[in-house]
Amino acid sequence: MHEIQVEITQTIEFARIRRLAETRYLRIFAANLTYWELLVTIYALDGDPEHGISDYIDRLCSLRRTRLTVQNFIKDRIEDGAFLVVPSTKKSRKTLVLNNALKTEFEAFLSWMTSNLAAPCHSGSSLSSAGTAEPGCAKSLDTTRGW
Repeated sequence: MHEIQVEITQTIEFARIRRLAETRYLRIFAANLTYWELLVTIYALDGDPEHGISDYIDRLCSLRRTRLTVQNFIKDRIEDGAFLVVPSTKKSRKTLVLNNALKTEFEAFLSWMTSNLAAPCHSGSSLSSAGTAEPGCAKSLDTTRGW
C-alpha cells in the first residue's frame, strides 16, 4: 500500500512541476521557496493598506535570500507588471497586489492543487475542501495560518 501512495504522490508532484513550468508568471516564483511564499503572502493580504514591502519580507518564514535580494526581486516584479502598487495608509509604503493575469494563474493553480489533493489517501479517505484530513487520513493542511 505504501508503494501505491508514493507512486500517486510522485505522479501528482511531476504534474505540479509540469503545470508550473507551463505558466507565464508562476514559474518565476516556483523557482525559489522564498519567492513562492512571498507570492502567497501578497495574494493573501490582497492589497491590505497596512502592509508594505518590509512587512511582506518580515512575514516570510522561508527566508533563504537576503532582504536586499528579496527587495530587488519585488522591484523586478513591479517593473515587469506582475505586482501592482496600490494605495496604502502611508505615502512611503508600497502596498502590493498581484496583476490580474498572475492572480488568475495562481487561483487556477490552487484550484488544480485542491482537486488533486482531494484524491483518496492511502486509507481510502480524502482531504476535505477545508484542507483538513478526513477520518483515517494521516495528512492535513494547515490553512488557518494567521492571514
